[in-house]
Amino acid sequence: MTRCANHKAMAPTLADIAETLARLAESPAPAIAEGRWNASQHLQHLSSTLTGPLQGFPKMKPAPLRWIARTLVLPRFLRTATMRHDRNAPLPGVAEPDANRPYIDALADLLTALAAFSRAIDEGAPLRPHPFFGALDADRYARYQAIHLADHLQLFSPGASRSGAHRAEGIDE
Repeated sequence: MTRCANHKAMAPTLADIAETLARLAESPAPAIAEGRWNASQHLQHLSSTLTGPLQGFPKMKPAPLRWIARTLVLPRFLRTATMRHDRNAPLPGVAEPDANRPYIDALADLLTALAAFSRAIDEGAPLRPHPFFGALDADRYARYQAIHLADHLQLFSPGASRSGAHRAEGIDE
């Protein structure tokens, strides 16, 4: 984790997320005490958020909303290394994750998606615009993705709640 400027929170990195996912692979599917999605559905959503920058997202928010989110909301997420959003809302244009998909399969897909996204960042591959923030450079995309992934994955911890370390305010995703 890296320390965020002007904030005491430690920013998660994609490497931190990979370590967390490796630990999850060693355990049975955790119960999620908050919201309507199970663990597999969260993992499927996270896979979609990582493949979207590589393949494109099916639907974008209107340009004025993307400008506002990119200008006002994203900087706060990145500065504080925290976010708050609707963790049970699918991406625009993406179907609700399959509640019956086996956890281990969803986890394997997420590990594959994370590796592909990380490789694209490392290689400087072109990234497609985010549905809420629009065009992002590789550094901001990677930092945002790590924070977003951490926000969902905190639900996988015993006693997880909104009082966890990775919170943010602003945008529903």
